[in-house]
Amino acid sequence: MQGMDLSTLDKDIIKNRSASYGPEKVGARLNLAEFKTKSGVQFAYVAILPKKFAGKRKRKQFATLTEATKWIDDEIKNKETTSATISEASDFNYCLPRLREHNVTISELLNFYEKRFIADDARLRLSALQKRLLVVLDARDKKLSEHTRRKIVTLGNRIEEDFKDSYADEVSAEQAYKWAIKAVASEGVLWSGKTRKHHWAHLNRLLNFAISERSLKSNPLDELSPEKLKGIVEVQSAIPEILTLKEAKSILKETQKHCPAMLPCAIVSLFDGLRQHEAWQLEGADFDFEEGTVHVSERIAKTRNIRFVELSDASKAWLKKCVIPEGNLLSFGTKSAEGRWTTILKKSKVHKHNALRHTAASVMLALKGEVFTKGQLGHAENSAILFKHYRHAMKKKSAQAIVDLRPLKTQADDNTVDFPKQAAV
Repeated sequence: MQGMDLSTLDKDIIKNRSASYGPEKVGARLNLAEFKTKSGVQFAYVAILPKKFAGKRKRKQFATLTEATKWIDDEIKNKETTSATISEASDFNYCLPRLREHNVTISELLNFYEKRFIADDARLRLSALQKRLLVVLDARDKKLSEHTRRKIVTLGNRIEEDFKDSYADEVSAEQAYKWAIKAVASEGVLWSGKTRKHHWAHLNRLLNFAISERSLKSNPLDELSPEKLKGIVEVQSAIPEILTLKEAKSILKETQKHCPAMLPCAIVSLFDGLRQHEAWQLEGADFDFEEGTVHVSERIAKTRNIRFVELSDASKAWLKKCVIPEGNLLSFGTKSAEGRWTTILKKSKVHKHNALRHTAASVMLALKGEVFTKGQLGHAENSAILFKHYRHAMKKKSAQAIVDLRPLKTQADDNTVDFPKQAAV
């Protein structure tokens, strides 16, 4: 406190490594911290305010004793000026019984005040939350992949549009429920269950993020009953799209004909189970033909888990016919790849957009078992996805027909796929 001899206090701290400071009722302490650096041993003063005084334990480190004592003095002064005066305490004692007469709780009163009278600079709109969330996710994941960023932005833009860019504290549980149930796409049709689930999950994430940013006290979506919530988030699982032998041949043929650069991506997706967005971001250095593996790095893996995928015999045979560049497999981005892939599927007369990985999973599960398949796909050991979706998806005969697909040995033939003797499935 002012007037205290800091030199005496300093000697006491150095001798005992700790000393009390300020009024006894406050309970503040000053500790001496010692740490080693390249230039030698250095000391610092740690100022501590207990929970009983500050509401939570506060601890701050300073280079000098003067700075440490000044911080404690300022905290005590601020506490004294923000404490209730006799007049304020009297007003509270007068108002509390009147609130109780009308069944109004202090919590309800504070919530009303926060929503109606809190300064606008402390509130955040959904659009501002979206921008802040992207910054946080970038920092946490060392930069989001292009595909993930585009997905988050798309969800956020639709939510901003439908809620007219409301403040986070203006979103109510009932309003959000009606929006999710009756939401329609831009074409004027009702959302699918999966689309509704994804938008609801992102709205929930934005509101929880608002709480962490101190722009919202609680998440209104938590007020919904389990019955209502079940109708939004529980979606009947779609049957995985599996390619027939004829469709697989057609896709390989049209890919090699119309966009040869994408052929290696299609090969490792169809025969080895890579996600398409993982395959589209591969580099030539990710392939190790001596080991017979392709490296799915943290940079491109959907779950950020590194894995080495074993190349199948079919993949090795097909990749020998491909030009593998040293850098990125694709000279264009994933957005352009999506458009080109849509064109390939149209030319192939196949209407199954995510079927390559599903087909690979079904083939591997039928021929090599669950353990191998989970490792190839990057699933957790306790994951039930394989059992749920692919247990009876393909017979061994059909799976073997896919595995036996090979490129033609002669380039003179216009056909790009060697048709095995098995009948089309």
